[in-house]
Amino acid sequence: MSAFFILTANAWMRHPVGYHIVGHGAGRKAELTNFWAVLRNSTLWAEFSHTVLAAFVTGAMLVLGASGWQLPRRNTNVAAFTRSARLSAAVALVCVVLVIVTGDIQARLMMVSVAGTAPATGSAMAPPTVSQTVQSTAEPQTVPQRRTAGIGRACHR
Repeated sequence: MSAFFILTANAWMRHPVGYHIVGHGAGRKAELTNFWAVLRNSTLWAEFSHTVLAAFVTGAMLVLGASGWQLPRRNTNVAAFTRSARLSAAVALVCVVLVIVTGDIQARLMMVSVAGTAPATGSAMAPPTVSQTVQSTAEPQTVPQRRTAGIGRACHR
């Protein structure tokens, strides 16, 4: 339960909803006006499902590792460890796929909430292309050259 409210606070910081600003100048602060809006935050549910599924992956991998450690020994209950290995591998496989999907959904929601526009097709977090970067700068940026001691000094001569 506490993890849910920690994720709620984190989702609100990433995509604030249900508040208004009070005060002036340096004394400004956000004041919660609608707690239910915070709980209905789309970013919260994407983040929560992603986190819970990742916990299932962690647990399944732990069980799979313990089963895999015991199976070659054959001095314990082989049938039980075989069943647990198969079940944990299936759970891990399904949950890994779902973690990827929910992570992409979360990234797309963040792109929309931060940029205010839908993400480009292809990748949810695609970096700008070189041509987009060059077009966005008014004048060329230069990188200062730095001399270093030792081997670097020989390279700059």
